[in-house]
Amino acid sequence: MINIDKHNTIVSNQFNPRADAYLKSAVHANGEDLEQMVRLVGRRPDAVALDMGCGGGHATFRLAPLVKNVMAYDLSEAMLAVVADESSRRGLGNVVTKLGSAESLSCPSASFDIVVSRYSVHHW
Repeated sequence: MINIDKHNTIVSNQFNPRADAYLKSAVHANGEDLEQMVRLVGRRPDAVALDMGCGGGHATFRLAPLVKNVMAYDLSEAMLAVVADESSRRGLGNVVTKLGSAESLSCPSASFDIVVSRYSVHHW
C-alpha cells in the first residue's frame, strides 16, 4: 500500500523548485486543448470552476475571464504562489488558490460547476 503522506512529500519536493518554469513553459502555456476548453466552457458568469492539479495555472488563467470564480488547487505550495502572483499580475481577482491533494479535496459536494485538469491526472 502506498503511503499517501510520503507520496505527497515526494511530489511537492519534485515540483516546488520548478514552479516558475511551469509558468514560463511554452508547452504548458499554449495548446489546442486550452483553446478547446475555452470553447467548451464559453461564458458562464455565474459558474464556479476548479482547476485540479493546476500546476503553473494556465487552465486557471483561461477560465478566469469566463466564470465567476476559479479555485486553483494543487499539492505544491510553490505552484500556488506562482498562480496567485500571476493572477494578480493579470488582474484576475476571481482566482483563489488552495493547497491539497486530489484525493482529499475538502469542499462540499456540488461546489463546482466546471472541473478541469491538465497534465496532472497521472500524478494522482
